[in-house]
Amino acid sequence: MKKQAAAALLAMLCSVAAKADQTYWFKYKGFNDSAGRFNADATVAGYFTANDADRDGVIRLDELNSLVTNGYSFTGCNPENPVVHCGTSAFTYVIGGALSFEGGYGVSDEMYVQSTTVSTGDFYRSYSDNAWGGAGYYHYFTWTPQTQLTISTPVPEPATYGMLATGLLAVGAVARRRRKN
Repeated sequence: MKKQAAAALLAMLCSVAAKADQTYWFKYKGFNDSAGRFNADATVAGYFTANDADRDGVIRLDELNSLVTNGYSFTGCNPENPVVHCGTSAFTYVIGGALSFEGGYGVSDEMYVQSTTVSTGDFYRSYSDNAWGGAGYYHYFTWTPQTQLTISTPVPEPATYGMLATGLLAVGAVARRRRKN
């Protein structure tokens, strides 16, 4: 009976860990600016949360849960909100390798407009303007062969620690049982 209970607990923890989302932090650094000059300090950074549900080592758009770039969410906008718009039209991350996505975020009403759009490997554009005559901004970067991508290793989810603890307990129980015999 104890073996069956332990097996059921282990199976439950495995299924929870298999479904756990992972958060990946990314940073692209080094772009050409709008005048075509290389700027080594120009950065496009953010994070995404996803689950490689089919376990093929590639996270695609249908496995993506959230994407935030330079502080703007490219997912999860309320479609009922006529002022805020966001979306991700393409997404692929080869785990341990290349990241590619297209998406954007925007706010617009009769007094204010702000927009951020990214097409990795091509361009990053962010701008704002308002009807009050205040200072807006415009940033436009293009990818170059010198543009570098870094992605941080995901931090293990709590379910992973649960599986580790269960495994260590199982190994300890087996070792203790062998000592008694």
